[in-house]
Amino acid sequence: MEGWVRDAGFENVVVKKFAMPIGPWARDGRLKKVGTYNMVQILDGLKGFSMPLLCDVGGWTEDAVHEILKGAREELKDPGLHLQFDL
Repeated sequence: MEGWVRDAGFENVVVKKFAMPIGPWARDGRLKKVGTYNMVQILDGLKGFSMPLLCDVGGWTEDAVHEILKGAREELKDPGLHLQFDL
């Protein structure tokens, strides 16, 4: 979005990125809570945002998508992985 803002004519644009955890692995209590919410949000929405893309656009079968999502859910829940995204 930084590029869009600059292209719109804004100057002195400052970008701050924050690492948001996925899962309750963070040591900080607040980030642990945020990570738990992010995990729930991703697990709940995984099927909803994967099915249309992979089936309708990618031509996958529903069974194939269910199988890959099963593996994705297992990996997301792996406590040894410290997943995060930039916000």
